[in-house]
Amino acid sequence: MSSLELSLELSADPHFAFAAWLNPIIQGQMTEQMAEIDPRPNGRFRLWGGAVEGKFIAINAYSNIKMTWRTVEFTADMADTIIELHFKATKKGCRLVVTHTEIPPAMESQFKFAWKDYIFPRFAMVCEQRPQ
Repeated sequence: MSSLELSLELSADPHFAFAAWLNPIIQGQMTEQMAEIDPRPNGRFRLWGGAVEGKFIAINAYSNIKMTWRTVEFTADMADTIIELHFKATKKGCRLVVTHTEIPPAMESQFKFAWKDYIFPRFAMVCEQRPQ
């Protein structure tokens, strides 16, 4: 299995960014699809109209989130991937560090593209538009 570690500098403080990640309205804005999020350990989520789903393993307020993640492209015999999100305060806001593990090797470039070219830019845009 493959893994990725990526980071994103955000202008929002860690409290806002953490809460935004778990907010179904904000996730819906990012993906332009309905999002369902039950933000508690063992709570489930569905993003991109059901194209991505998983469950929360751990949620530590304003610090980190650990969750499973799978897409409709996974076959029944494929295990879920694991995502850990860490929100770290910086002078200008926060740094989001994402560790994505258990990625099927054939999907590594797809996930890297999704984080760098789709998820991160949209999340940064949402964080920049936060109410002052």
